[in-house]
Amino acid sequence: METKSLAELKAADLPHATCESVGMGIKALDTDEHRATVAQMVNEIDKYLQSFTPGPKCPKCNAELGGLLGSFTWRITTGEGFCGCCRYPVRGHHQLPGCEGILPALLPYHPSILESVPELAEA
Repeated sequence: METKSLAELKAADLPHATCESVGMGIKALDTDEHRATVAQMVNEIDKYLQSFTPGPKCPKCNAELGGLLGSFTWRITTGEGFCGCCRYPVRGHHQLPGCEGILPALLPYHPSILESVPELAEA
């Protein structure tokens, strides 16, 4: 299995996760007020998701994270984990702004934030 360094991942200009890329189809009712509210909510969620790549594969080693044969290991910290092959940091539970409940989605952290969060960069 070939893995990439953090410098290589940053140079690769990986996409950031968005509502659309993680499959969140948020539709507005047919009123201007509701469309504006939904647009604002999608914008806030997209800002949160900028810290992640869309998944479902590990950006460092390309291993599948989810599913029956996926490679994901939970950490003790709630909602956090890592790729079982290369230990790249992944979040599995997301509390999205303006939403109730938890979004269960295995999203790898975007390499652009790893230097600013040393405990994540250790992977």
